[in-house]
Amino acid sequence: MTRENLMDLSVKHKTDKWGAHHYAKHYERHLAHFRDKKVVMLEIGIGGYADPFGGGASLRVWSDWFTHSETVIVGVDIHEKRMKFDDPRVRVHRGSQIDIAFLEELHDLYGDFDIVLDDGSHLPEHVITTFKFLYPRTRDGGIYIVEDTQTSYWEGGRASRASYYNPENPTISFFKSLPDWINYAEVPLPSDPSFYDLHTVGAHFYHNLIVIDKDRNVEKSNLVPSRVGREVVDYMKPLIAVPLRHGVPRMGLLAHVGGVGDVRNEDIPSVVTDGRHPRFIQGIRLLCGLDDEKKVEYRVRLQSGDWTEWVCGNRYAGTRGKNESLSGFSVRLAGDWVGKYDLLMIGSFQSLDGLILRHEGSDCITEEGGKKIAGMQILFLPSATSAPSGY
Repeated sequence: MTRENLMDLSVKHKTDKWGAHHYAKHYERHLAHFRDKKVVMLEIGIGGYADPFGGGASLRVWSDWFTHSETVIVGVDIHEKRMKFDDPRVRVHRGSQIDIAFLEELHDLYGDFDIVLDDGSHLPEHVITTFKFLYPRTRDGGIYIVEDTQTSYWEGGRASRASYYNPENPTISFFKSLPDWINYAEVPLPSDPSFYDLHTVGAHFYHNLIVIDKDRNVEKSNLVPSRVGREVVDYMKPLIAVPLRHGVPRMGLLAHVGGVGDVRNEDIPSVVTDGRHPRFIQGIRLLCGLDDEKKVEYRVRLQSGDWTEWVCGNRYAGTRGKNESLSGFSVRLAGDWVGKYDLLMIGSFQSLDGLILRHEGSDCITEEGGKKIAGMQILFLPSATSAPSGY
């Protein structure tokens, strides 16, 4: 059976993404590989302005187009929206795209997004503020989209001033840096690469539309002795390399690293930095299946010395964007995992030779307690198995 494409669905649901604009054909190209996968999509701007039952056309398009039963489609609007969707995967929240506290709560609720689509106010200052917050919270391998960039050319970014050219052209001027981010390896500068350098691999400019490919950008120059290889660390390597064991939980780790952003290791619960300022861990989220999330709990120690509350799997613990690194962490088992597995916590800390090793439920911190975490790893072992020699 032939499946409807995005152009047909846009016409069916009367969204301006096809007709008034020609976005749908570009989305068909860039989002096709997500269609049957489990994704979390955030669309800013539901439409219909202040009408609580107006808008929602594009959310219905995504509802029809994405097929995976566990996909989540999140719509955000500054106005209250009361429309009902037949698809329980569609979630609606009220809030401003420049309200950082609101965006933080949204991210805490859904985690990193696979697709972010900014169809909100279109005011350049809003577009840039939203991008700076949400791009680091877009998953590597994901897509970030900015619609209606024509407002960048208008004075004040408003349609009422569409006849007045804005020479500063703020939105487009900001995103003109994209080629430099992508090609930073070719610039032999002594400075560290930025987060945007390290996490941008592609950019596509269309009429009134920008599509950005987010992923780890560590491709080296074939000629220039660039910053790649000298400054960029492999965040995915373990602190202690041990073979994967059968019969133990498969779990990953998301860590927010200062000066870098969210680093996601879905293979094992380990993230390691070079321990140089500001690259210390500021918060963590253990990544596990929904059936396992209540079987592991963890908390983190802030730089102030205060411990957070215990949270279960897939929940975030710590801070982001506050320049406050963690100084310790603790993990414990719950439910039917208690007694079934042994758990070993491994920590690498600022200016400390060697590693700190602790068992389940104890605190993985340095003796003086004030050192920042540069790397961490969690090992799950069958309870009948003793720790490998050398531990």
